[in-house]
Amino acid sequence: MSIRSCDRSELEPVLNALELSDRQLLGKYIDLGFEKEYNVYLAAGNPRLVVKLDDGQGVVYERWLDGQPDLPVPQLLGTAVVDGHTWHAFEERGGEDLQCLRRETATAAGKSLARLHARFWSESPATNVNGTRAEKFALVAKHFPELSVALTELADRAASAPSTLCENDLLPMNVLWDGHDATIIDFGHADISPYFGDPARFVAFGKPEGGYYVQPTDAREKFLTQYFEIIRSMAGTTLDRARFDRDIALGEIAELSLVFAAYIRRTTKFADVASQPEFERILQLAHTLG
Repeated sequence: MSIRSCDRSELEPVLNALELSDRQLLGKYIDLGFEKEYNVYLAAGNPRLVVKLDDGQGVVYERWLDGQPDLPVPQLLGTAVVDGHTWHAFEERGGEDLQCLRRETATAAGKSLARLHARFWSESPATNVNGTRAEKFALVAKHFPELSVALTELADRAASAPSTLCENDLLPMNVLWDGHDATIIDFGHADISPYFGDPARFVAFGKPEGGYYVQPTDAREKFLTQYFEIIRSMAGTTLDRARFDRDIALGEIAELSLVFAAYIRRTTKFADVASQPEFERILQLAHTLG
């Protein structure tokens, strides 16, 4: 993610409504890799502020995250409605994102995710069912029946696994490391969900170097072990390491199946889908599960 300069006038009404008229506007966030820009801006000050159009985070903060400064998430510092649109000002947590995971940053990320999940942990399963994901998994199973057993187990486990507040889009770019601690950002998709979705998505997608962006093995293990040890230490937790490892494998299968569903909908040549590097990985995971 990068910052490009922008005309202050495009955000002036929002800054005024947030009582930030004295703040210098440093720029607008863009993604050079995808040639995409966001309704997200950086304003100077102490602390620096991320000003962004509401993408669902307002409800998440209102229900779960607001007023909890001990959690590894940015604090919400202001909200305003301008021309019918809601804008938020969050404290900016500087640092590098974790697309290039290292052992040190992996440990910090595992600790922060476990702290977040521990706060909202329940041994009871999530009650919400993502019908769209189920439809995509069914599409994958239809065209690749060798994955149907694993996808059935995934559905069963999602309906019985412990649940917690999940960020639900935990790409490594959504975790920032400042040299000491890791901060989790962007909670627009967050909800109470099966716990394993967040850690599985994090290890499944690293720096884009090929089709499947799997994190390095040693850093991946550091992250997963740090996360598991903290969760296991909570009173009343029944999760053991064998069950945890199986859940992570199922979570990775879920992530790759969503990628495959997108491929399938774009092409009628399923040999092209099977030639993708992700396919070898998902077959390996399914084989590991037996």
